[in-house]
Amino acid sequence: MNCQLFPDEVEYIKDKIIENEHRLSSYVIDLPISQNCHYTLESKLGEGSYGVVFSAKQPYSTDTFVVKRFKEISESIMLSTIRELCFLNRLRHDNIVRLIEICCEIDGDFKIHFGLVLEACVCNLEVFTEGDVITHFSHKKSIIQQIFRGLSFMHGLSVLHRDLKPGNILINPNGIIKIADFGLAQVYRSIYQHLSPNIITPGYKPPETICMETIYDAKVDIFSIGVVIVELFTAEPLFPEETTREIVIKMTRLLGKFKVRALHWGANRRHYNRYFSNLADEPPTLVPYLEERGVPEEAINLIVGLLQLNPANRPTAAEVLENSFFTSDPTPDGNFLQLIPSHKRLISEDQDEDQDEDEDEDQNEDQDD
Repeated sequence: MNCQLFPDEVEYIKDKIIENEHRLSSYVIDLPISQNCHYTLESKLGEGSYGVVFSAKQPYSTDTFVVKRFKEISESIMLSTIRELCFLNRLRHDNIVRLIEICCEIDGDFKIHFGLVLEACVCNLEVFTEGDVITHFSHKKSIIQQIFRGLSFMHGLSVLHRDLKPGNILINPNGIIKIADFGLAQVYRSIYQHLSPNIITPGYKPPETICMETIYDAKVDIFSIGVVIVELFTAEPLFPEETTREIVIKMTRLLGKFKVRALHWGANRRHYNRYFSNLADEPPTLVPYLEERGVPEEAINLIVGLLQLNPANRPTAAEVLENSFFTSDPTPDGNFLQLIPSHKRLISEDQDEDQDEDEDEDQNEDQDD
């Protein structure tokens, strides 16, 4: 991938981004759009509706990068692409994946082609949540603590991720947790701001977004991470059901009945009536569910708080970091990278460059949900 731009072409690209998403105009000014990009694309790591992800190297360097190349984008630049490049550039934190630079091409029809160059990560959290690798309690504590450090930083800047799940939480070659994939992220400015409810992967949705609530805040991310933490301890999906109705039935059985008063006054109640109103109001069974699967008591206490049905009752990310969960024995231990076998890693330092590309795709097909 070799891209060269003149300064006026860089300004043209920024103008087009602002034209398509003016709310992020302040994020566009310092975007690292490179005038000279030179990368050799190697293994294909994944492919989705937005484009293709490759491992890549620069000439005369042994460092490995990840290049996310988006498919053809016309003047109506895809909103998720704009969000991702803007938020990744602004959110500089140890536990958020690092944007190296943005590579762009402008074709003869003035269509813009984006490529994001990101730091390389060896795998995502699915290696732990799907039971492929067994971790100790102290390792789990470290993973959870790092996730909430990244979340606390992001939420402190009023940015909601809105699609947290194991596939979007990565681990870099130093064993550091990295929150990734900001295509659905949004800035939260006011308690009266209406946001799209069409967010978050099914199975990680809180009840308020199932009810199509449009006034919500960072607590939607807290619920999603609560589900992720359950899966980290149990190595099985909490809500594997395929339909919304099936998910709601299991959610009610585990967490209790979601009350309509948790929705904002004036919210559309049709979806609540459709999914929740006719369900029995019975005691939640989450605690025995977790106890049966061997989840430690202090982890259960944390999870119960994160999965509160009423978003007002969930803690903030900053409050979670103050929880005694992280200071009690065993204390967090970040030395878990060595537990991940090489065949479960997207990229490793000793990766065989001649490895069959199809094998690489099979191992990593879930990376780009």
